[in-house]
Amino acid sequence: MEYGGNLNLKQFIANYKNKNKAIEEKTIKDIIKQICLGLKDIHDSNLIHRDLKPENIFINEDNEIKVGDFGISKILSTNNRYATTKIGTFYYMAPEVVKGDIYNNKADIYSLGCIIYELFTLNEYYIDKLLDKKECKINLNIYNSKWQKLIELLLESDYHQRPTIKEICDYIDKNQIILTVKINKN
Repeated sequence: MEYGGNLNLKQFIANYKNKNKAIEEKTIKDIIKQICLGLKDIHDSNLIHRDLKPENIFINEDNEIKVGDFGISKILSTNNRYATTKIGTFYYMAPEVVKGDIYNNKADIYSLGCIIYELFTLNEYYIDKLLDKKECKINLNIYNSKWQKLIELLLESDYHQRPTIKEICDYIDKNQIILTVKINKN
C-alpha cells in the first residue's frame, strides 16, 4: 500500500478557510488535474470509487495528490455496467445514488464536481445549495469563468449529460470550455 501523505484535501481547504484566503487558481488547477488523472485510472479499471470526497484525497510533502479509501468501490463488468447500492457520503452523492436509481462511474463525476466547487468556494456544495439555498457560483472576480461552466456540467442532475473523466482531462489540458457533452446512455 502506497503512502498517501500527511494531509487530506479537506484539511488543505480548511487551512485556507481558516485564514479567510482563496486558493490560487493555478494551485486548484494542479489539484484538479491530479485528481482527474487518478480518477481516470480508476474508471479505466472499470471501478466506481463511490466515496470520492476531500477526506479521501491525500496530499504528500511533494504536493502529489493520491485518491484513496477504496473500501466501498465497485468493479463493473461487461455484463453489469451499473450499480444500485445507495452508498457513500451523502454530501457528495450524485442524485441518482440518493434516489436509489441505477448508476455508473458518472456518479464519481458528480462527486468530483462537489470537490471542485469546494476548492473554489471553500464551502461544501450540498450545504450552499440545499441548506443555505445560495446560488452556487464561484467568485468570477478572481477565477476564470470556465471553471464555473465545468462545475455546472459535473453537477448536472442527469448523469447522461455529465462529461466522462477523459473529457474532463482533455478540458483541463486544453484549457478550453466544454460546450457540449456527448450523450452516452451505456
